[in-house]
Amino acid sequence: FNENHDEITLLLNAYEGKNLAAATRGLVDALFGDKGLVIIDGDDTELKRSFLPVIEKELSERPSLEAVEKTNLSLQREGIGLQVKPRQLNFFYLDDHMRSGIDVSGDKFTIHQVGDFSKEEIIDLARKHPERFSPNVVLRPVYQEYILPNLMYVGGGGEISYWLQLKGVFESFDVDYPMIRVRNSVMWIDAITEKKISKLDLPLHSLFRREEEIKKEYIEANESEVLDDEALTSALEVLKGEILDYVLEADPSLEQYARAEGAKIDKQVDAIRSKVVRAAKAKHDTAMGAISAIRSRLFPENELQERYMNFFHFCAEGNVNERLEQLYSSLDPYEPDLIVIREC
Repeated sequence: FNENHDEITLLLNAYEGKNLAAATRGLVDALFGDKGLVIIDGDDTELKRSFLPVIEKELSERPSLEAVEKTNLSLQREGIGLQVKPRQLNFFYLDDHMRSGIDVSGDKFTIHQVGDFSKEEIIDLARKHPERFSPNVVLRPVYQEYILPNLMYVGGGGEISYWLQLKGVFESFDVDYPMIRVRNSVMWIDAITEKKISKLDLPLHSLFRREEEIKKEYIEANESEVLDDEALTSALEVLKGEILDYVLEADPSLEQYARAEGAKIDKQVDAIRSKVVRAAKAKHDTAMGAISAIRSRLFPENELQERYMNFFHFCAEGNVNERLEQLYSSLDPYEPDLIVIREC
């Protein structure tokens, strides 16, 4: 019997409703409701009706495409990667059973599985049923700032890049564009991973290097006598110098040949060094596996944890509220650096 059984049951019970949106709202409210969270249903008919001026302008003039493309050119000149590709018309059409893109050809609008409309007909449809018009990735931020204006938007690096593409879209619909700021990110080192790090005596800063570099440093630190080839390197340089002097004394025209042979010796010695390192790694096979596991846990697919791992990955014992409080007390949305949380 898990001591967090009741906590888990409450969350499972909260995740219910007539559709995925309702179930998600219930779960998010159960998790964060006591933190002052406000949840708004973006598909609410009256909210969509308030957004009707933007819907009508997009249907009649389609300014968002030109605005994004113009901004994209500026961002590309600055070397900033693009996250969003606009459509000719940046709305989906929704009903109870489907979501469809809206294609435009001249003054004809085509909603797949529904039919063709003239400009006047589709605007009339929007006025009667604004809830059926859902902004896509280009217009969703405009919608959220239209119905709930903010002084500042705080988001991740990818989200900020995406918002940078949309400033012109906000201007084209005369909607205030908020200040934007990059939020902090978190690296969560769970207790098992922390134990592995401590056992190998790995400094935290080393874990931000590539896996092979971490392994090499570990081998060098634990096989210092075997891998300390400074004496060998010095002796080799002396030997090459003596060979060169010997050759030059015999025949100066053989200098290029002697230096080429010296380069071959360097390559042979490098091959010997590589074999020695591989042999040392084999002696520390368990440690090498642990380093791989640590690096994979902290940087899955060589990305930040937040790109691949869900918060519930760190609640294996069901202690969700405890984990949330740890995060809540550790985070500062205006702190630009990566925050590392280490379990004992």
